[in-house]
Amino acid sequence: MTRVPLTSQRSIDAWGSRFTAVVPELQLISPRPDGTWSSPPGERGVCYLDSGLWQADPSTGILPRLLELPSLRWLHTFTHGVDDPLFKAVATRGVHVTRSVGAQSPPIAQYVIGMMLRVAKRMDAWSAAQARREWAPHTGVELTDMTLGLVGLGDIGVEIARLAKAFRMRVIGTRRTPRKTRHVDEVIPLDRSEELFSRSDFVVIAAAFTPESRGMIGETQLRAMRSSAWLINVSRGYLVLGGGADPGAHGDLVCRRLSRRVRARAASRHQRAVDAAERDRHPA
Repeated sequence: MTRVPLTSQRSIDAWGSRFTAVVPELQLISPRPDGTWSSPPGERGVCYLDSGLWQADPSTGILPRLLELPSLRWLHTFTHGVDDPLFKAVATRGVHVTRSVGAQSPPIAQYVIGMMLRVAKRMDAWSAAQARREWAPHTGVELTDMTLGLVGLGDIGVEIARLAKAFRMRVIGTRRTPRKTRHVDEVIPLDRSEELFSRSDFVVIAAAFTPESRGMIGETQLRAMRSSAWLINVSRGYLVLGGGADPGAHGDLVCRRLSRRVRARAASRHQRAVDAAERDRHPA
């Protein structure tokens, strides 16, 4: 019998019937908070790392116990990236590590559209007035005819572009090897990325984190931005000014207005933001 230790009972409840419909002999098992399993993991373990286990309380130690299983042979993760040290440690044991390419593109792209609408429609001002129980009209703008600049045109970047076109935005993008890309009006070579920054109302960083991309967005690009432009980073924080020391940390969804005054201090402020994020993740 094939046994697959799914990472949470939530996944079994949500998707178990679909798995067994494809492989009827499949036995789905899950870890318990006390460290035991609903059934023995078997001799050739296959693990689906879902968000339930990824976000589990660290005090339970479920994630380390799962990944240290001697029988583990294949780890499939829900995450878009696999640069976390956790995956590297598992791979060094000879475990196959795979991911679902494109699975995270819709939620991340929708997040980006939501952040742009939040800015354009001044939703924070409306929410603040609502909290004060005040009628205080606020004038917003439309995304229509604004320019969206995408740094990175992989699965996530292309999905962001597709949704942006529904708002009739002009989409420009940059990639290391320029080529025609779906839903993108113009592709600019990476060595001319400051041109993209200077022309965009919103710049979205969606490039993969690699040793080569660390710090790819520097002072030159940030100074090229319009004073009214916004930067939305859905990649790793370390792509911007190379901030932070841990390349496996998640850097997180950042939406920050870069005025002339902010840009002059961007490096120190970015570093403080990274440090604060690290303290939140790993409190003393």
